[in-house]
Amino acid sequence: LRDPVVATDGHSYERRAIRRWLATNALSPMTGTKLTTEVVVPNLIVARVARCFRGGQAEDEKSEDSTPNPQEDLAVAPGELLAAAVRLDRAACMDLLARGVPDI
Repeated sequence: LRDPVVATDGHSYERRAIRRWLATNALSPMTGTKLTTEVVVPNLIVARVARCFRGGQAEDEKSEDSTPNPQEDLAVAPGELLAAAVRLDRAACMDLLARGVPDI
């Protein structure tokens, strides 16, 4: 994603794609329900995470403190994913996403 936005259905879309869709549809492409407005707002957290994936550490680098089984890791604290994305720490973002982030 280069320019993620959120529509009134609560789902995230690439801005250009949802604009194209909304030019000929009044329904959500995800839920099929009528959208209350064509206004979309930037999805800042998704944009930061996407930027982290595009420009972060090499794909084969892993966090040294991760365990082989994500279920054994502690719960992800609120804001932890955002902090990793701001640091552009790709390995941490991947680890947090694998563990399950409740606020996405």
